[in-house]
Amino acid sequence: MSTQQNILFYSRIYEKVDKQDLRFVAISEEFSKTLPKDRTMTEAEWRNLGFELPSGWTHCGKIRPDQPANMVIFGKNKETNNS
Repeated sequence: MSTQQNILFYSRIYEKVDKQDLRFVAISEEFSKTLPKDRTMTEAEWRNLGFELPSGWTHCGKIRPDQPANMVIFGKNKETNNS
């Protein structure tokens, strides 16, 4: 399955009250099974899997790691100027 079929949707940026913005990425159920379940991914890992976000974003996890939620969360410090 190609990256385009695996990564379905990038959400808008959600601004949190604290120092971090969040962005959610909807992925296919099959693709979610290939992601690490016990840790967050490094930038090199998520980029190699086809996620495309500007620099400054980090992988924060899945919405419900114990369930096939098919939503990956990325965070960015508000001081980072890139979208």
